[in-house]
Formats: sequence, structure tokens, C-alpha cells
Amino acid sequence: MITNENGEFTLDNVGPEDSIVVSYVGFKTVTAKGSNLRSPVTIYLREYVVELNEVSVSSKKLHPNDLLEPMRAIRGNLYASNTEVTNFEYNRFLYFSGSGGDNFAFDLSNYRDADKAYFRRYQADRKGSERKRHDSTANYSSYPAVNISYEGAVAYCAWLTDEYNNSPQRKRYKKVKFRLPTLDEWRIAAGDPEFQSWKPEENYVMIAVPVDTVKEVVDRKKKKKKFWVKDEVWYPWWGAYHYRKKAQNHLNFFLGNFKEPLKYQPCIPPKGAPAKFKCPPYGDGWSRMAQTASYFPNNIGLYDVVGNVAEMIDEKGKACGGSWNDFPPDATLWSVNDYTKPSGMVGFRVFMEIMEK
Repeated sequence: MITNENGEFTLDNVGPEDSIVVSYVGFKTVTAKGSNLRSPVTIYLREYVVELNEVSVSSKKLHPNDLLEPMRAIRGNLYASNTEVTNFEYNRFLYFSGSGGDNFAFDLSNYRDADKAYFRRYQADRKGSERKRHDSTANYSSYPAVNISYEGAVAYCAWLTDEYNNSPQRKRYKKVKFRLPTLDEWRIAAGDPEFQSWKPEENYVMIAVPVDTVKEVVDRKKKKKKFWVKDEVWYPWWGAYHYRKKAQNHLNFFLGNFKEPLKYQPCIPPKGAPAKFKCPPYGDGWSRMAQTASYFPNNIGLYDVVGNVAEMIDEKGKACGGSWNDFPPDATLWSVNDYTKPSGMVGFRVFMEIMEK
């Protein structure tokens, strides 16, 4: 129903059990039951302003060496960011590159109603919390950026490359290239086998075998056994004998952000925990995406390589490691998800190659 220029309208056949909803941009929506209406009736709308966190905008160019801070050495000239690209970082790219209105912006066309409202709030451009661990769920700046096209991820990497290489400021390296990884590079970085080969399936790891397999007590001589990565290593925490193929630790806490199976062992409060200690409402603590770096890193220093969000590689339509919406067996070092469009389950991690020192 549309009003006239005075805001007046007429409704016929409104029963006592019916309801009408009156809304206008910038005002709080009012719902009224038919039993409470009299003719004529005046409905007042109260002004309603949603106050977002302060937007952090700066005209100052990025310092090139700041772009290297999250990078961790993989092997030779190859590095990888320690976390997935965050909403703050991707919004910074959209602002500085002027790409907010084109194909590189967040794509929410796949959502309706409540989900669309959630992701608009999730990916809004807000100032990040100074205390990362206390970042409220109303501010998702340090959460992984999702709903981004493959082209958007490639454009982000190209923008970082230009920002670094074209900067007149003193740089650690003369020339670098930020990019998405190949499948093999991603698996090597995620799993951190001890690099006998750049082909992940050809690698093996040596893991100490516990004398007591229940308590994980390792003998003094640290007897080790060879495990072929492809067959025996599913997760980046493979260094613990029992955790090669397990997503939960000995207290049944999840070691990554996964979709919990219908039947899974609930967590056990740690010994000495206060009586008021409660296990997370969700088995892994999160209903969707987790804040970046919420779990332990792998040996290289990379967080959330499995679970949380599946990570794009250089092959369009392929993302590795599974997401928060995948069961643990489908979110391993060997998992490759297909995607056909931007998704709330797919993000990306930036790799960097030193081209000239």
C-alpha cells in the first residue's frame, strides 16, 4: 500500500486477527493488530537511526613493509599470510582502489531477508577493535572476508603488488608478487611436511610414537615412525601422534572451526577449571565464521588452514581446506571444494613471491 502526499491511506476488510505493518526509510517499523484499529486512526513513526562504528578512513598510503608483516616463510622465495584476508583488509582495498561499485565488491545477490541483513552487517566497513580478542560480534572487521568473486581476490592481490612495488618508500625487497597459490603450494603451506618434495603426496613426516597411546606419553628415546602424508596426515596438527586424523583434542575441544557431526563427543572441562566453566554452545565455539587466528597455528605460523572458510587457489572454482559448514572429514589438508559464485563459505589467503631482492 502506498500513501498519498499527506501520508494517508485506506484499507478495506481488515479483520480483528489481521495485522498491518507500516514502514518508511529512516523510521522504526510499526506493526498494529486489526483489533486495535479504529477508523480513522493516526499512526506515528518514530525516527530510527542505526549508529555504526566509526569508519576508519585515511588518505595516508600504506607503508610497503607493513604488507610484509603477516607473511610467513614457506620455502625459498615463497611466503604466505598467517591469516585469511579479513573484512578490514578487503574493505581497505575497495576504498583505496575505488573498486567498491564494480565486480570486485562483496556480492550478496545470493541471499534474501535475514541472511542478507546479516552479511551486510558482517561486511560493513568499520573501524577494527584495538583489542582483537575482545572484538564484539557487532564488529566483524577481523573476521575473514567472504562473498568475494575469484576476480575480486585476484584484483586484491594485484592491488597489493602495485602498492608494494610502486611505493617510493624504503622497502625490504625490490619487487614482489602477491597472488593466489597453486594447489600444491597451498597443501605444502597448510600441512608443513618436511619438504622432501613440492608434490605433497610424495612427502612423509616423522612422528614420535607414544608408549602409552591413551595418555600420549612418549618414550625418552623419542622413537619415531614414518607416516606418508597422503595416507596418514589430514590436519595441520599432525605432530601429535593421535591427532593426525582427529579434529578434537583429548578434552574433545575442536581444533578448528568445522560443522559438528550430529553425534560427537562433547567437550570435557579441563582439570582444575572453575565450577562455572561451561563448554562452548557450539562444539567449536562458532556458528559460522570464526575470528581470524582463533585457533593454534601450524608449524609455519598459518592459522585456520582447515575449516573456518575454504580458501581459493589459482584455479577458478576451486577452494581448499573446507569451511565452517563442512564436517571434519570434508575439511582436511586434502579437501578441495567447488564453488560457482561468491559464497559465505569461501574466502582466500594471500601468498607472496619475492621476484627481486
